[in-house]
Amino acid sequence: ALSGAGGGALLVVQVKGGAGAQGRRLDGTSGAIALSPDAKRIALTGAVNGKPLRFYDQPDLVIVDAAPGSQPRNLTTGYDYDVEGGLTGDQHPPRADAGGGIVWSRDGKGVVVVTTENGRANLKRFSASDGKVDSVTTGAQDVVAYTGDATGSKIVALISTSVNIGDLYILDNNTLRAAPRRITHVNESLLSTLDLSVPGEFWYKSFDGKSVQGWILKPPR
Repeated sequence: ALSGAGGGALLVVQVKGGAGAQGRRLDGTSGAIALSPDAKRIALTGAVNGKPLRFYDQPDLVIVDAAPGSQPRNLTTGYDYDVEGGLTGDQHPPRADAGGGIVWSRDGKGVVVVTTENGRANLKRFSASDGKVDSVTTGAQDVVAYTGDATGSKIVALISTSVNIGDLYILDNNTLRAAPRRITHVNESLLSTLDLSVPGEFWYKSFDGKSVQGWILKPPR
């Protein structure tokens, strides 16, 4: 059995009971935890405390061998976006739980997790060996929650957009070429009667020359 402990520590506990052996302790906070299909590796999300301490540290995706004392590997040092982040408020999953966590591929070569990029939240697959990233879902949307089947071959995701509260989609985790298959149209009868505006995206330069993203919502025509 595997459990998270305070301060980013991992405890490996035998099924027959006992105090448990402490795995690697992270100097920071930990989020989702997922055991690989062969039970030899652990994937977790977390933020390593900056030095000096900061108000906010960007969360990353980490792989560590299940053996006690193993050295964790940060797969997202070159990926400058939030891992396991979300949109639309502090109580949005995974902060309020039930976001989806980490889904291993069936062959154990990759892990899928939601990330946020430029006002969009989509599923990304990271190579467990070198951190190479590929998109599982794309678009101006918010993957609110998701879960994988027992084999890691299929993922069901709840996806919302700026003009749709949310519907369920089936994703094939074995290939990145298959489009998500929508299986619900919960609010179609209502939304078909409404004239909703789509937010417009724009970018501008700040005083220090950095690019800042903005959004504008115009009234319906």
